[in-house]
Order: sequence, then structure tokens, then C-alpha cells
Amino acid sequence: MMSKAIFILLVVSVIFMGYVFCGPIHEAAKSGDIKTLRKLLDKDSSLLYVQDEYGKTPLHWATGRHQLEAMKVLVNEYHVDINVRNRYGGTPLHVAASQANPEGAKFLIAHGADVNARANNGATPLHYAALKIKPGHLEAAKILLENGADPNAKMSDGITPLAIASFRHNQKMVELLRKYGASGSTELTMEQRRHLMYQIRTIGTQGGLQLPKEGKYGK
Repeated sequence: MMSKAIFILLVVSVIFMGYVFCGPIHEAAKSGDIKTLRKLLDKDSSLLYVQDEYGKTPLHWATGRHQLEAMKVLVNEYHVDINVRNRYGGTPLHVAASQANPEGAKFLIAHGADVNARANNGATPLHYAALKIKPGHLEAAKILLENGADPNAKMSDGITPLAIASFRHNQKMVELLRKYGASGSTELTMEQRRHLMYQIRTIGTQGGLQLPKEGKYGK
């Protein structure tokens, strides 16, 4: 069902923001502690790809926390794979889109990030931008579209960014997507709508996950 696909997208989005165990390298990346970041990586370069419980690397964390300088260190000095994946197939660009980080998105794209990269559920970064409603998500979506993101990309169950934005009543996102060629049905049945709204209300407690405070990526 369409609602099930969007529910999975929301779950993975929460995981991108999740409250999870992190090691020292992740703490340095997400706090923007450049000195510690360099010290750790100079001692052990393999830490560049060390993953937390959900497979997030230092670059995922730096991106989610809007730590642009840390991102620059990881990419420019230590040459991390710009399209490194987490456990759910999400790249740092998925995180930038999910966490309303347009500057991070610009940086990642300028260094070769795949704007149409697919997470395990088939979602592209644009799906994650369309899922959210802050101005930064709209700006991130525009950057993605300007750089070749497919406005009609479908998740594994056929969901498009336009269908998600329409369900979320995000008219500005809908208009932006249509401007760049998004098309197709956005209809959901009443049963699907009720089911999805229930899932959105209760998702914070699913699987022991907790929704973050406004504007935060993790804790």
C-alpha cells in the first residue's frame, strides 16, 4: 500500500536523525570538533568509515548536524567516499535533504554526490526533502532539482516526491516539483490517509526510536 511505503520512509528518516550510540569519531564530527577529528583520523584513518548502530559514518553525522567545516575536513583532507552508505542505504546527501541542510547539499553535490542515489527502500534524497515542511527542506529540494534530481523518481512501492508533498499539504513543495516536471497521481484513499496519519502521530515511539527536538540531528 502507498501508506506503508511512506511509513517506511518516515521510519528511515527518523533513523537518519536517531538517538543512537556514537563513538568518539562520531562525536567529533557531529559537534564540529575539527581538532579531535583530525587527531583521531591521523592516528587511524579507518575511522573514516566506522559506523554507529545504524550505519551512520562521521560524514553522515557532520552533514546531519550542519557541520560544514567538519564535512570539508572529511571530504577534502581525508577523501571520504562522498556517497558512503549507512545501514539503510542512505547517503550523506539523503541526510542533507532530510535535515534541511541546503549548504551541505551544495557542498556534497559539488564534490560528486549522486543526486538520484537510492536508499534501500528506493527513496532518493528528493523524497526525503519532500517529506518535511521547513523552508530549508524546500531550498534543499530546489538545489537537488537544479542539479538533476529526478522529480518523478519512484520508491520501491511507486511513491513519488510529488505524492509525498501532496499528502503533507506542502503546497510550496508541490509547486516546486511541478515546475521541474513532476507529474502523476497524488491521490490516497481515505483509509490510507487515516492509516498514514496514525503512523505519523505514533512514529516517535516505533521501535524504541524517539523523535528529535526541532532542528536537531541526534542527541
